[in-house]
Amino acid sequence: VYKRQILKRTGDIVELNKLGHDLLEANPKRPECWTTVAMYYELKSKKDVAITHIDRAIALNPRHVVAHLIKGSLHRSMEQYNKAITSFNNAKSLRKDLAAYQGLVESYLRTEELNRAFLTAQECYNVMKNHPKSICLLATVYTNNPQNIDKAKQLFERALQMDPQCIEAIVGLSNLFKSQNKLQEAITLLETHLQKQNVDILHTTLADLLILSEKYTNAMNHYSIALELNPTNEVALVGMIKLGNIMKGLEGNNGTDEELEHDEEDDIEA
Repeated sequence: VYKRQILKRTGDIVELNKLGHDLLEANPKRPECWTTVAMYYELKSKKDVAITHIDRAIALNPRHVVAHLIKGSLHRSMEQYNKAITSFNNAKSLRKDLAAYQGLVESYLRTEELNRAFLTAQECYNVMKNHPKSICLLATVYTNNPQNIDKAKQLFERALQMDPQCIEAIVGLSNLFKSQNKLQEAITLLETHLQKQNVDILHTTLADLLILSEKYTNAMNHYSIALELNPTNEVALVGMIKLGNIMKGLEGNNGTDEELEHDEEDDIEA
């Protein structure tokens, strides 16, 4: 499990392909085989195919929490939020997993179901009261109501006190500063934490803010570092293309002559 997560995280599509082949040869009736194959196709941006294989994993074991979580994440990334909600709820019904709560809250926010987002975040907070990430989840919902901004800030700061390396708290607080047009405070916060932990999400968040501050070269550097750390970071990929257009004076041009290609390999067949 950990190996495939690392391979997906690092974008090592060749090794993930090999792992999928090996697992299928060993025992194709294990759901882990098909979740690995699904991860492979997700990396190849064939998300419909990935969902087909996740469904095979769920058919083999309907109580496989990870399969439901992966399916929810795939639907969410495809902006199919109602389907994502169903999958995350299926996962949560089997195990009160933080990832299920996070997926549900984000999907509810995307569909503007603020009350459901709040109730879900509150449930997560009650289940995992002393977990910094559950505190951040509730804080994130609060940021969607201008009257609760102060509550959100207090919760993010509380989470940071509990865990100074909590990514959700750092990003959440920086986004809150951004919503208040306090760009320099947000930038300073991220730069300070990047001195302590070199994480791709912090680099992309900082790059987005630097674009707003018209510090384009610095922003490009941070997108590049993010991609070095995590080649599958889609935010960095999209941000770099957008920034390239801005720097060429072509803002608003949705096209690009460049295509990212993986080394060719034989797809996993089943």
